[in-house]
Amino acid sequence: MHILVSTKGVEGSRSDGILLRRCGFSLTTPLGCEFLGQYRHLSDGLWHATMRSKRRDDGSIGPPQVGIYVTELDALVNLWANRRSFDLGHRA
Repeated sequence: MHILVSTKGVEGSRSDGILLRRCGFSLTTPLGCEFLGQYRHLSDGLWHATMRSKRRDDGSIGPPQVGIYVTELDALVNLWANRRSFDLGHRA
């Protein structure tokens, strides 16, 4: 299950929202959720979305996928549409 969480107005937050995926509880995911991506409003009025890359076959992790969007909705839709890429193949 995937969750989009608004972080607008949350003290100390550097984003306007984050994309999480429910997973098993572990030392690296003590709350049972792993971070997949985030979006934020830029000072020029555009929206920036970042999606974590999946782990490669050799175990390394590539650079995050980054996009710049005109509206908040475009940034949200991009994150939500790409969430399934983590359910295919290897999990990060």
